[in-house]
Amino acid sequence: MTSSTKPSDLWIAAAIVVALMIVYNANGREIGSYDSQANKYAARELLLRHTLSLNHVVGASPQLSDRPAFVVDRGGRVGSAFSPVPAVLAAAIAWPLWKSGLLDVRAPLAPSVIAVLTASLLTALAVAFAYLTARARTTPGRSLLLAAGLGLGTGFWSAISQTLWVHETAVLGIAMATFAFAPPVERIRGRAFVPIGLGLALAGVARPQLAPLILVLLAGTFWRAGRRPALGAIAIVI
Repeated sequence: MTSSTKPSDLWIAAAIVVALMIVYNANGREIGSYDSQANKYAARELLLRHTLSLNHVVGASPQLSDRPAFVVDRGGRVGSAFSPVPAVLAAAIAWPLWKSGLLDVRAPLAPSVIAVLTASLLTALAVAFAYLTARARTTPGRSLLLAAGLGLGTGFWSAISQTLWVHETAVLGIAMATFAFAPPVERIRGRAFVPIGLGLALAGVARPQLAPLILVLLAGTFWRAGRRPALGAIAIVI
């Protein structure tokens, strides 16, 4: 967080995360798609077998091999066609729930629970960052209206928060980078390049198609922060 972020705004951002988590999970189920399934199984495989390989999953449910999200490499290893980063994040989020006994990762519906829990949390965090970004420039009321519109009036609710794609990871990265990039000051000071770099790196490894956006924000970091911070952000992204 920036030094100008007020504690009261952090509490409101936390409340936004909690409220959105309740809304996003109110239907009590995952709303998946054909291309959102591989990573949720990869998350469980990472927890149980310490691998992102989906051979065991496809062996138990051969029909999954017909889905384009499940790909086979030359060595016969089945994996996800998409970035593994969301699966790694999902495993990290599910691990404490598993070890505390709150989640049985061996249960048939565990991958779906892991998927929607991760997606809804990352999406809610992205909205919280959007609130904090707006709060640096406008009133609490307008910032809350923006957060409500983003979190409840877009595909954030209907799609991104409902299953483990790569979108929830990408929007969190973009929101984090934008928050650090956009304070209403003439020059970005301090170590703001770190969250900028981390956010853009997260977005890029989740969804490489965002490369043009990443390049624009890195160029903007050079303009707003100077050469050395921009090189630091670039190094993190690389």
